[in-house]
Amino acid sequence: MDAENIDIKRQNIGTEQFLIPERKIIATHFFGDGCSIDFWSCLNIDRADILLDEIKTIGFNTIIILIPWTGFQIDVEPIVYYDEYFELLEQLLEKAFNKNLQVIFRVGYAYDHGVASRLRKGNLDLFFHPAGMSAWREYLRKLWSLTKGYKNFLGGFITWEDFFLLEFTHHPLEQRVKYAHGIGYQAYLRGRLTLKEVSDIYQKHFNSFDEVPIPSLGTYSLKIFCEFWDSFLVDYLYKESVSLFPRLSMEVRVDAERISENEYASHDKTFDINEKSPVTFIYYSPAWGARNDGSAELSDSLLERMRYLLAKVRESTDNHIFVDQFNFVDNTPLFEKNTTIKAEEIPEFLNGSARILKESTIGYGLWTFKDVRINVIRNGSFERAYPAWSTEGVEIRTCSDLRRAALISRNCFLRQEIRLAGEESPKKGKCFKFEMKVRPLKQPGYLKDLSIVLLDREKKEIYQKKMLCSEDITTDWVVIREELFMDNGYTLSIHNDGDPVLITSIYAYQRVQENGIIDCEGNKKSFYETFLNMNKIILNNDESCLGN
Repeated sequence: MDAENIDIKRQNIGTEQFLIPERKIIATHFFGDGCSIDFWSCLNIDRADILLDEIKTIGFNTIIILIPWTGFQIDVEPIVYYDEYFELLEQLLEKAFNKNLQVIFRVGYAYDHGVASRLRKGNLDLFFHPAGMSAWREYLRKLWSLTKGYKNFLGGFITWEDFFLLEFTHHPLEQRVKYAHGIGYQAYLRGRLTLKEVSDIYQKHFNSFDEVPIPSLGTYSLKIFCEFWDSFLVDYLYKESVSLFPRLSMEVRVDAERISENEYASHDKTFDINEKSPVTFIYYSPAWGARNDGSAELSDSLLERMRYLLAKVRESTDNHIFVDQFNFVDNTPLFEKNTTIKAEEIPEFLNGSARILKESTIGYGLWTFKDVRINVIRNGSFERAYPAWSTEGVEIRTCSDLRRAALISRNCFLRQEIRLAGEESPKKGKCFKFEMKVRPLKQPGYLKDLSIVLLDREKKEIYQKKMLCSEDITTDWVVIREELFMDNGYTLSIHNDGDPVLITSIYAYQRVQENGIIDCEGNKKSFYETFLNMNKIILNNDESCLGN
């Protein structure tokens, strides 16, 4: 099937709404050789064809691309764009079209571990920077103008996860009062409730709305803050955004917030989104509706809860439903007690999921089809011209396998200060796994004078190790692996005291996201074939390959 065969079902749906394909959407997020936070940093557009071919072979017909506001637009006043990202995006859209792959955007992803952005609070600059919302509008206009002409572009979505207002509930009281004003929460209360009613909800007397804080997590007043959050997403952010990016939907929060022992705040009022969207995006993991006590369950109970979830969403909307993250395997940090599927039950679960997804949705997406390492090294593949590295005697070259690499001359070095935040933050007492690909400039050759050095925050040397390889290295890359204890502000330095050497694919990570059907080494997981069969069932309406 060539690119001209991409067939979009347009009956009763204008091109100014998210496009519904004739066949089910079988999608995966596309991270290239990186992960979510460093995708654009690591993207090698020359290797994209190889990776897109692999995606098609598995049976996917769609890729989901993260478009971080903080990476594509690096300042809001005046507005400054990082033009190379837009150029890469156009090339990637073209390549996807040539491979007959449809494309969906997550248009406001909150992280980019690459270009230096001057958005001080990331996506939350919508609230705190006077020009924040105006800049967001211009970003959407530019993005829509670039993409609307591509026949394989289905549309985009924003998500509650990228505007996670519950983050404010963890701050001290004084800051929560300040933020309540900054994000418009106090104004929201003033327009809907009396001060006495607010005082009753908080069980605390307020003399003015200016005293009302964002509630702390686990308090009864959280319920009304969740109502504010829902209103912000649907009545303000989505309404504003879809007017500028017409083919836009939203991923809604299907989890409820626990208010007390027996009370939860549901977000079901967001499920119908808006009359301008024909699709509601949701997500799934085995943790939904489960006890989440660290147990692993049988497939039957998980499938029953999945049916219930979809029925629950259906009660609130006639929209098509798309599961943009079908995380049937999930090891999200800080949620280690989340309920999982018994490993031996995964094939049976996938068999049952095929029927449910086919009957109740327009398709699904994986977070990633390959497990990914959460890499804290910026621009470790030297694809961008970021000032992430301090260098001496280093030249960037493109190698015969299309990889870009740093050529380090004799008595020269690469150096980078480690900056960690959010999900990258190190677990105390746990070392980082470090690896990089190396080879001598001239083959065959030896590696005997390459060293890894760590400096602490005061720039004192605290670790040094020489990398040795006694065998001849020909044209293949050699992977060097070490374990390093690092923290924020440490400096990683790679020294070469010998003949010129090429280095690329530098990783330092503590965590691997295990959402994929293929591991980090390229090995197929035990349920790989069942997964391929699931795709065939959903696409072909043929259950002959399902197990009993």
